[in-house]
Amino acid sequence: MLLLMLALFTGVGMMFLWSSLTTTRSTIQPGENELESEFDNETETLQDTGLLSRLARRLGLESKQVQKALLIGIPGALAGGLIANVVWGWPVLIFAGLMAGGITPLWYMAGRQAKARLAFQEDLASAIDTLRTLLQFGGLGLTGAIAALAERGPQRLRSEFRTIYEDASLYGLEQALRLSQSRLSDPQFDLVALALITADRAGSRVGGVLDNLSRTIRANLSIMRQIQAEQVKQVLSARLVAILPLGIITLLKLTGSDYTTTFDTALGQIVLVIALGLMLTGYVMMRALSGLPRERRTFK
Repeated sequence: MLLLMLALFTGVGMMFLWSSLTTTRSTIQPGENELESEFDNETETLQDTGLLSRLARRLGLESKQVQKALLIGIPGALAGGLIANVVWGWPVLIFAGLMAGGITPLWYMAGRQAKARLAFQEDLASAIDTLRTLLQFGGLGLTGAIAALAERGPQRLRSEFRTIYEDASLYGLEQALRLSQSRLSDPQFDLVALALITADRAGSRVGGVLDNLSRTIRANLSIMRQIQAEQVKQVLSARLVAILPLGIITLLKLTGSDYTTTFDTALGQIVLVIALGLMLTGYVMMRALSGLPRERRTFK
């Protein structure tokens, strides 16, 4: 039975590895003449310091959100380890339960933040349409149009536009927009801020540029949603295949079968370590290779 379980786990792990290594995805290479300011370089240097900051940037979260998730993960890790001890009682799976319970809040928060980012960009496209209308037909300047957005714009963006208007009265529109870029950390808003800063400096009309930006953001959102819809099937299949062997062992363990007594030995624990390592490595690589390329902030 030990050889059967080892073959099952090894086969699943090798399947994940083969699928992840043979799956290709397109990547977007930055242009050779990409414009980045000195402020951008200094910001990147500051963000690169600290493991927590790098993890937060990788997941698209703020450092405070990562800290909160890790704190919540402490009781989650204890609960996961306790459940694993009650169900299996094997040291390897108890450790796996501790790790799973600890990272679950961080995983949940990262997924919720990704959905919130899409909703933010959809509201941003609506705000751009309103801003273009106010500039072309409302007879307002940039600052006045932003003030109007604080009252009539999308509900989730009103407070941000109100802050931009208040900062503009103190520091000027350009500095207010740069502060907003720092707060939002969104690639699409970076382009909007750049267009508004350029128009403010040159005193030119920006209606056509805003119209193109709105169309680009909506097209980008449509593509991302279509890709995510296709990825749901792959992710569910990967999770099912990864959980199935563990589910079989759990069923045998709970029914009191003698087949699981082999895992009570040191050799059985080594088999579990190898099996879990293969499945985890393959699953992570599949998710990484099938994921969307991370949006690059060109202007900050």
